[in-house]
Amino acid sequence: HRYSVTSDGGLHRQAAVSSRLTPLQHAVKRGHLGFVELLLEKGARVSVSDIDIALQHRRASMVKRLLRSLPENDRQRLKEAMEEKERSRRIRRGPSRGICDAAACAIA
Repeated sequence: HRYSVTSDGGLHRQAAVSSRLTPLQHAVKRGHLGFVELLLEKGARVSVSDIDIALQHRRASMVKRLLRSLPENDRQRLKEAMEEKERSRRIRRGPSRGICDAAACAIA
């Protein structure tokens, strides 16, 4: 389903579309931080896929915002998974710089 924002700040569910992305993932992918905030306020749940989309599209502010909305235990598990992935990547390619480092800092 697609969602639009109503004049009173609510969400209106529109007809189904063929995309497999959630409304939150669409907003993250397109860089609409305000809409991400609204969806989170209305109860959208953050998944690792949402964070992955933000990383793929190099949206550091989205990564940080999504991470802040996760419960502490989920943040810790994600941090451990990212650290392991980074260790594996360093072995293959050497040290990295950029958005993944910013995401790891945001988790800490």
